[in-house]
Amino acid sequence: MKKLTILLFFFTVFIGKSLAQVELLSNGTFDTDTLWIKSTGASIASGKVTLDAGQSANPYIRQDIGTQTGNWLLISYEIINNNLGSDQFVIYGINNLVNSILISKYTLNNNVGVHNVVVYADASPGSEINFRRLGSTGSLIIDNISVKEWTIPNERVSENL
Repeated sequence: MKKLTILLFFFTVFIGKSLAQVELLSNGTFDTDTLWIKSTGASIASGKVTLDAGQSANPYIRQDIGTQTGNWLLISYEIINNNLGSDQFVIYGINNLVNSILISKYTLNNNVGVHNVVVYADASPGSEINFRRLGSTGSLIIDNISVKEWTIPNERVSENL
């Protein structure tokens, strides 16, 4: 009985989490230049997205992920190259975008490497996620963006899960 309890705990805590999380984005690996709305200064090539402020200030990519109001979201992404200086990489908020999942901007870690963050979708109707680099110089290269509903919001998520 003890072994069965341990196995059920393992399945619920570890396997259950990964099965319960459905990917909300399409083409987060940027295999093709499709499914993302891009501003001037944003380009998709060779399986990566580049946000280049040298072409246009505050370039972005955005995608509709369905209404998420009231949901916790696990966002994972990989920064391949960063020459932003002091500029920011953010999820842009509703003050500037009517369908954003957030009421205000959320600043993301822009250091080279893989990052994970949990955010609460507090805006209504809250169906669009907008990744933007704020500033007018430098560029940022990103890959492997993932957005999943986080079904266990009371657990803390740390960088580099």
